[in-house]
Amino acid sequence: MYEFSDLAALYQQASADDFRGPAWRKLTTLLVNYALPRLSQSIANRSIFEQLAEHRLPYSRSPLRPQEHEVEELALDAVFRGLQYLVRRAREGRGWTPDGGANLTSWFYGDCLREFSNAWRSWLRSNGWRLLEYQDIADLASLADTRYGPEDWAIYYDILERLAKSIRDPVTLRILRMRLDGYDFRTIADDINCSEEATRRRYYRFIDRRRRERGEVE
Repeated sequence: MYEFSDLAALYQQASADDFRGPAWRKLTTLLVNYALPRLSQSIANRSIFEQLAEHRLPYSRSPLRPQEHEVEELALDAVFRGLQYLVRRAREGRGWTPDGGANLTSWFYGDCLREFSNAWRSWLRSNGWRLLEYQDIADLASLADTRYGPEDWAIYYDILERLAKSIRDPVTLRILRMRLDGYDFRTIADDINCSEEATRRRYYRFIDRRRRERGEVE
């Protein structure tokens, strides 16, 4: 592990080179090697959200969990954004300084943590359709009264509403919208004049098709 003075010298040289060249490449390697495993572990065990709360950084709550292969992708996205943010602040005259009270690795991890909030939001927008995999949308919606605030829940309804707009079949769309509103399959079946079992199969065929389109099932 590099000493504080070594990192400070690298940073100062990288800054003098406008964050290009060998000093910057060496520094980015050290910073990434420090932040990436810590972020990956925090995302995997979800302690990342406690860290965001401690730093009073905004984030969208979600019952969705990244799959194992997505954890490092999220961490890499946050680290890449963190590097860009570190450079941007330095060029604006708000960059890290040796006498600022924080060592460079901690400073950079804070940048990555801040940018994870944006990476997480992007991931949710791309994967919000997975909410449809829950067997009971009504149970999922009830979480809004306990764990999630109205502003968080609005994100998911927006995602699902946009997804619903892509459905051409009016019956499937009706089933989906009623499920999102918390209706059980029997009530939906009565509404569309169909059997409960047929309604249920149609709903889950839609979900399976979406999963195949995403490459999650063969």
